[in-house]
Amino acid sequence: YMEFGMGITGYADIGLYDIQGRKVGDIYSGYVDGEKSITYDWSNLPKGIYFIRAEMEDGVITEKVVKVR
Repeated sequence: YMEFGMGITGYADIGLYDIQGRKVGDIYSGYVDGEKSITYDWSNLPKGIYFIRAEMEDGVITEKVVKVR
């Protein structure tokens, strides 16, 4: 499982993307109040490099994550 906290406030559409930019999972879609903790099960995906992309009203945040097991 992957768990992370959000440091943003407002509506967010958060997805998980592979190295080729293909969306491989929907993590969360809805309001985030800055204290939101999200758990996402990515056990069905192979190890590799992924990107978490959060699209919000005032911009986009992308973070790289690496699955090693």
